[in-house]
Amino acid sequence: MSDRFRVPGLLVQRLREQKLSCSAVLALAGLPTGFFQQEKIFVTTDEVFALWRAIGEASDDPGIGLRLGTETRIERYDPAAIAALCSQSFGDALQRMARYKQLTCPEEIRIASANGECAVEFSWLLAREAEPAVLVDVCFSWILSIGRRGIGAPVAPLRVELARAATHREISEAHFGCRAKFRAARNALIFRESDLERPFVTHNAELLAMLGPQLDAELKARRSRRSVGDQMKIALKRLLAGQHPTIHAVARQLSLSSRTLLPRNSALRSPRSSERQSLHKTAMDSAR
Repeated sequence: MSDRFRVPGLLVQRLREQKLSCSAVLALAGLPTGFFQQEKIFVTTDEVFALWRAIGEASDDPGIGLRLGTETRIERYDPAAIAALCSQSFGDALQRMARYKQLTCPEEIRIASANGECAVEFSWLLAREAEPAVLVDVCFSWILSIGRRGIGAPVAPLRVELARAATHREISEAHFGCRAKFRAARNALIFRESDLERPFVTHNAELLAMLGPQLDAELKARRSRRSVGDQMKIALKRLLAGQHPTIHAVARQLSLSSRTLLPRNSALRSPRSSERQSLHKTAMDSAR
């Protein structure tokens, strides 16, 4: 699995709009001085974490991530964000954002509904450390800005769950319009399930019919280039959250038969404890 994030060229402009020195950010991140002069900027997970951590350190604005994640100018949206805005509803938009996020980097948007709530989380598939707080703010404010623009009216989550210690609570709660729960077990944006049904005033079926097939074709091509081994690593990391993976569970994730996977990893053949531990270690080593 490729560990490549594409840094948008507009980031330099956004940083300057926030009165941040690009050279100071690069120095703090340990990145080369000519970093932003590249025609196409690609970074690893470690480097993208370093970059966003440096942005937080270089700014004296504790809400810098919230500001950078809220884009009001639609001409700056990438194709995936435009496709999301063209969706029929907020729930439809979330699913499109989750699907097309796979085109840009080894990162996932996970959406899970239960008990009248819908949790949205970002998962960094090759991360070796916790994501910077400013990056969490960027991601969550981006989701919320798409929802508010699409619905055309104020929408507030039920709560925002943040793993970090309680800092600047009033800024987070004012931006998201809900209670912020700090020192949480995860970073998650929690909406009401009913919010997912809210229609988008920006729905554009004709534009979506043009964008959707192109993005889906790119996604299919990317998946076809990914080896079964790489797909297994991704599936295992998804399944390792609180349970022991089985051959059948992994096969379902990959839309393959259990028989197809058996020769690839003998540890999957038996549910014995020692083999499960070996599989757990293999998956975690692969994910690093």
